[in-house]
Amino acid sequence: MKNNFFVIKKNLEKKSYRVVGNSSGVQVCLWTKNSLLGKGVCWKEKFYGIKSHQCCQFSPSLLWCEHKCVNCWRPIELSLGKKIEKIDDPIWILDEIIKARKKLLIGFKGLEKVSKKKFEEACVPSLYTFSLAGEPTIYPKL
Repeated sequence: MKNNFFVIKKNLEKKSYRVVGNSSGVQVCLWTKNSLLGKGVCWKEKFYGIKSHQCCQFSPSLLWCEHKCVNCWRPIELSLGKKIEKIDDPIWILDEIIKARKKLLIGFKGLEKVSKKKFEEACVPSLYTFSLAGEPTIYPKL
């Protein structure tokens, strides 16, 4: 299982995911990127005023899912099962998710199309969504 984890982690990092700790991960969603570049915002901003550039897409159980639903858009082929063996502290996970997200966003810093203020705001998420991959309810400290 451990070797599998590292192979999958490397594969996900090539796809701009960042794996955090023993079970979590983050990726900058398309709408965050579009918002920073002035190319539109997601429905959460249109309907609820939640700024797309401040929405953090992550999962506390990136590689664990018990369902494998037929129509799932998530990378279910990468699932490591139904139980997370090593559980990280939730506060630590959020701190590390923010750090990893900042590193993923760094390429936007200094772009002419991206305002400095908006970039700085993007580095401090105001909303966290469990929409990345895996089944969040598997994480026992949810």
